[in-house]
Amino acid sequence: MQIGLFSNGNRNNALAKTSYDEDLHEIILADRLGISEAWISEHGTFLAYQRPDQLPSADLFICKAAALTRQIRMGPGIRPLPFFHPLQIATDCAVCDHLTGGRYIAGFGVGINAQSNRQRARWCTIRASCSARRST
Repeated sequence: MQIGLFSNGNRNNALAKTSYDEDLHEIILADRLGISEAWISEHGTFLAYQRPDQLPSADLFICKAAALTRQIRMGPGIRPLPFFHPLQIATDCAVCDHLTGGRYIAGFGVGINAQSNRQRARWCTIRASCSARRST
């Protein structure tokens, strides 16, 4: 059996650095215990759902954690596709994969409250773009 870790990042600390340090400590400990993967929550793009210690960019955190760990695989849980251009997502994933030594796991989704999200039309554009690339 493999065990993974999910870090939601909502610790309600007044300073983001405090929460980030606590999350980083958990991932380092998980790596030492042999836990196989960690998913790091990303909440920075949801303006109506903000707390002072939320992590707006999981990929940056993952790259730092990778430098301090040896074997644990990590990924954003999730990267909300409607808020980013497909080329930016692909570039970020490729760079993270290189910086983590191949331990990056891509995690994608539409994000919170996707049905009422004004970015929903962009998600349809991304899906169409990905479909077009698959068929070529």
